[in-house]
Amino acid sequence: MTFLRAALLLSFSVPFAACMGEADWTLSTGAEPASNGVPETAPMRVEAWQELSTGLPAVAGITSMAHFDGTVYAVATGAGSTDLYSVASGSTSWQKAGPAMRGAERAVAVARVDLAVYLLASDAAKGEGSLYRLELGADAWVRLAAAPSLSMSAIVKKGSELLVACTGAAPGLYASANEGSTWARRGTPQGVGAFLARPVTSLVAAPGSRRLFAGTSTGLFYSDDAGGTWSAAPIHGEVRALHASGAYMLADVAVDGAQRSDNFGATWHPAPGLDAKTRSFFLAGTRAFAGTPNGVKVSEDGGATWRDSSAGLPALSDIRGLYLAGSWLFSATDARVFVAAVH
Repeated sequence: MTFLRAALLLSFSVPFAACMGEADWTLSTGAEPASNGVPETAPMRVEAWQELSTGLPAVAGITSMAHFDGTVYAVATGAGSTDLYSVASGSTSWQKAGPAMRGAERAVAVARVDLAVYLLASDAAKGEGSLYRLELGADAWVRLAAAPSLSMSAIVKKGSELLVACTGAAPGLYASANEGSTWARRGTPQGVGAFLARPVTSLVAAPGSRRLFAGTSTGLFYSDDAGGTWSAAPIHGEVRALHASGAYMLADVAVDGAQRSDNFGATWHPAPGLDAKTRSFFLAGTRAFAGTPNGVKVSEDGGATWRDSSAGLPALSDIRGLYLAGSWLFSATDARVFVAAVH
């Protein structure tokens, strides 16, 4: 495995937005990163990819990523364990970054929610788990003792509520309206909601809409009452990728393939130009990124058209994860992580 050249310089940039936990992640490459003032409709350019894998396990399968206050967090699997790692501006390598977890708990997913980053942990054998939170300016992770002690698989903020999907002795969706101080079970595994008895791989709250989406191994489901009741979406198969921004949504399902919606998921249409088995999506306004078995593709029209942006990646890179941190795009294969500036 090759790593970034030792001479590669990194810089740490903290704009005014840092007070909101939005300090940018930056990497000096000789090219200026995209400015916040660039219209999202301007032609987009992704610079050549560079590897950023130092410090990760030899086989680092990345399952989720989050950007918070100038640091990128990633849940990585390797060497028989799954842990949380982080890389901050000013560093050339990843470091283990998670809390001291209980017993046989392992990291499952990490997500940025408001002014904190949350880590979901699970003891799959016991069907138990924990929810940990790192707040802006805090030095240590805190376990939310009031959270359900169940195996957790996905988290999202919808309106004023924090929602967590859980499996175990009392599976379902759990909601908190007070930042995790108290929780109420919602959406029990009955009828079409039976999928809640199994791990939910992704929860997506379509911005500007009441609709909540859950991606599972049995299909895509949606709820218009914050998870109380569920309906099956009109696209079929295991959900392999799912993301949303504004009215745009992108999904890849095992039966119908890559799909897009431009009306908050009300209707879906095939997303032309994408490879079969697209592994990941990331949407930011009308700009869209897709991780495919043959590299990275980008779109400037919400996924209606796509073009390749894989320069610098190894040939036929199977991209299983994508994450946009400020003006920098992270991509992950089943063993390596790469980063590129987006203009």
